[in-house]
Amino acid sequence: MACSQRAWYTPATPRGAALAVLPRRRLSGTTCKAAQSKTVNAASAVPQEQVPQEEVDVPFSSFEELEAGSSLDDDVVRFLPPPEARPGAVDRTNFACDDSCDFWTEWTYSDLPGGGGVESLLDQLRALQSSATSTEAFTYWGYHIARTLFFTVQGAAGLVYSRGGMARNPFTQARVGNTGNQVSSESTLTADGGDAADSLDASLGVSTIARLVAETIAAYRIDLKRIEAGYFKAPYDMNPAHRQFNPLYVADKARRFFDEANRTLERAEKGAAGNVQAPIGSNESLYPEYYRHAFHYQSDGWLSTWSAKVYETSTETLFLGRQDSMQRSSLVPLGKFLKSPSFGATGEGARVLEVAAGTGRFATFVRDSYPGVDMTVTDLSPYYLEEARENGSYWESLQVGKSVGPASYVQANAESLPFEEASYDAVVSVYLFHELPADAQEAVFREAYRVLKPGGIFVLTDSQQLGDRPATDKTIGLFGDFAEPYYRAYIRRDFGALGKEMGFTCEEKCQNSSSKTLSFRKPSME
Repeated sequence: MACSQRAWYTPATPRGAALAVLPRRRLSGTTCKAAQSKTVNAASAVPQEQVPQEEVDVPFSSFEELEAGSSLDDDVVRFLPPPEARPGAVDRTNFACDDSCDFWTEWTYSDLPGGGGVESLLDQLRALQSSATSTEAFTYWGYHIARTLFFTVQGAAGLVYSRGGMARNPFTQARVGNTGNQVSSESTLTADGGDAADSLDASLGVSTIARLVAETIAAYRIDLKRIEAGYFKAPYDMNPAHRQFNPLYVADKARRFFDEANRTLERAEKGAAGNVQAPIGSNESLYPEYYRHAFHYQSDGWLSTWSAKVYETSTETLFLGRQDSMQRSSLVPLGKFLKSPSFGATGEGARVLEVAAGTGRFATFVRDSYPGVDMTVTDLSPYYLEEARENGSYWESLQVGKSVGPASYVQANAESLPFEEASYDAVVSVYLFHELPADAQEAVFREAYRVLKPGGIFVLTDSQQLGDRPATDKTIGLFGDFAEPYYRAYIRRDFGALGKEMGFTCEEKCQNSSSKTLSFRKPSME
């Protein structure tokens, strides 16, 4: 039974946006006949559920769990696949999973001292004193605790600024998962799965914030371990000479964030994502229809300077400052690859391509840890590409007296790259796939395979999926309500199987907080 994914949730906007409390989604029964009746084959017969033809109210607790061995039509996205069929479980048969996979699979707020609330957070902060055993670790923790404090306060202030947003209980947006943030059901849902925002008091909001900060600290611990293991360097923006320590720079970013938060929350309340126009004078055929959707209810989708300038601040606020630590997981398999004897000590001789690079921030982490690489940065948005170029130039300005490899910036669709076959040693994609329809995902895999040299590596980092953190499986799909039309399908897809279908071999998997990283190898001999 063929049915558009959009029959089950509203379409959506960009990669980052301010926190918001979303209304319940009402789904038209006339959009897809498959939505009018559902049959689930379980161990015992389950009667058909008849859905009214006009519209059905889908509560936030929209995933119902099936028992092991149950079968289900993939089009019915309101039901969870059986545990053994979820991507996080299937990954273990395809990839070599490191310790971070076990850590995040088992990690829950309720297991923390004090149940993950304020007292637990204070215990974790006190424990940091013993873990800061080196100057580098002490500096890391000082910077990152300050970073999280800043983004937490900024997020709360943004909600207050947005027409008294505290009345909507700001941090209940955590239930949308922050593409995976884990919040206990009692802190986000009423007994019937409805919107509990109006029933939560201030003390519960503080407890929820404490839990999210606790997860952020856990993510930082893993990030620091990877730095100490030599996969990548400590973030270059920890240097006090970095512009983010300039009050004027921070004030400008904050101003943009507050304005965008207000706009985003207005659109989210109305459920008005919509599509955006291609740049004036551009070739409209460059921009697929799905790309022109305004993901995350963000202003102008991906197609404006404003969007590009506010993106990093919005997403880091959404994740309380830990997004960088999550995307740096890409440098675990990439770092191992670049340290191979095939390349120089700092990556000399390696050609690295990042597709859909957005503002190019991750590319600066690659170049900072492996400054000898020849880096190519692509994005379909000319505005984000310009921001990536500016970020790259700024990083280069900090490398006084150091030799760095070249970087080029190319406007390109990851589905159809303008590069020759077998021209790159590594291809990286960060936070792209959850915003692609299935056929586009397949096209990106094909292109990555085509442009890679034999023996090259493809690194995919994106949101966690079903089974990666089982405690969140029933709520993770709610991020799809945040103008993310392909998210519920994304979290169900087996990318190991897709990689094999395209000719890759599956290599490694690692995780950090709400993100996962998969690496694939193009065989040396075809």
